[in-house]
Amino acid sequence: MDTKTIVIIAVVLVVVALAVIILLMERSRKSRRLKEHFGPEYDQLLREQGDPRRAEAVLADREKRVEKFSITQLSAADRQRYTPRNGRMYRSALSTTRRWQ
Repeated sequence: MDTKTIVIIAVVLVVVALAVIILLMERSRKSRRLKEHFGPEYDQLLREQGDPRRAEAVLADREKRVEKFSITQLSAADRQRYTPRNGRMYRSALSTTRRWQ
């Protein structure tokens, strides 16, 4: 092989390696973001699905569906009024879900 061919092969290999590294970093970033966003729900769905890719696909679909909702910011008074109730409901939902397993 001549030098030109070797250089072309080396460049192609470097480009492919960079593409693989970028893909793996993007998947890792997406997984981390979903885990931070969904918290315990991420862990529960991961256990149910048994496959991180499948669980993350379900969560990504949920995110897309929720983006279509018209969500507005609560006033400070409403936020304070609902926060304690929501905390109790969330803990109750988690404990109920754990009993089903």
